[in-house]
Amino acid sequence: GFYSTTTTTTTTTTTTTTTTTTTTTTGASPFQNKL
Repeated sequence: GFYSTTTTTTTTTTTTTTTTTTTTTTGASPFQNKL
């Protein structure tokens, strides 16, 4: 027989306000350049 599996995927998109603090440290930091 043919067995069909019905998968109901409920994607709940929660709108979360994520405060992303991006600290970009590429190689030598600007603080080290001042020294």
